Amino acid sequence: SVEQVGNGNVAEVEQKGDANTASINQVGNANNADVEQIGNNNTASVAQKGNGNNAEVEQNGFANNADVQQSGSNNDASVEQSGSNNNADVAQTGNNNVAEVEQSGFANNASIAQIGDGNNADVEQTGDNNTASVEQNGNDNVADVDQSGSSNEAEIEQAGNGNFAEIEQSGVANNADVEQIGNGNSADVEQNGSGNVADIDQTGNDNIADIEQNGVANNAEVEQIGNGNAASVEQIGFSNTANVEQVGNNNVASISQE
Repeated sequence: SVEQVGNGNVAEVEQKGDANTASINQVGNANNADVEQIGNNNTASVAQKGNGNNAEVEQNGFANNADVQQSGSNNDASVEQSGSNNNADVAQTGNNNVAEVEQSGFANNASIAQIGDGNNADVEQTGDNNTASVEQNGNDNVADVDQSGSSNEAEIEQAGNGNFAEIEQSGVANNADVEQIGNGNSADVEQNGSGNVADIDQTGNDNIADIEQNGVANNAEVEQIGNGNAASVEQIGFSNTANVEQVGNNNVASISQE
């Protein structure tokens, strides 16, 4: 079904297969929505309220679900899913936000929520049972999640302005969690192996945290409260454990284990 209220809105739906469902609701001007579904029992829903928003949904497989909600102006959302039982939710409130979700495999789940202006979120998952959740509240925040393997889980929460968070995981049963409150914070997590766990919590402004793990059953945790703090953890091997906690301003901590 397609419902349009306003001027210059464009809605396109293309479906091949059985029992596919597509719904597009547009209120405002110059909004664009494109839904393409190939397979059976796929569901796509796009709701746009405002001006100049763009939403693209492409699903190929069985029983995939995509939900895109945009409120504001000039927001861009893209969802591409291939396989079965994938689920993607994108909610954008504000202006000039960008969200991209690409999933391939079985039972992947991705959720992106953006509130503010100029936020950017990118999630790419390949494998099985991956879960990624990104929430951005503020302006000009950037979040990037890349997962390949099975049973991976990544979560990024950003509150403030100009924060950067990147998670890259490859292997089995990896877990990464990044939460940033403040402005201009940067968090980077890269894990390669199996059973790795990384946790970064930053509260304040202009803090930097970097974790890189390569091996089996590594664990790293960084928590920084204050401004201008820097923490670096690098672990190569297996069964390593690292913990960094800094409270104050302009502190520097570095841990390297091989």
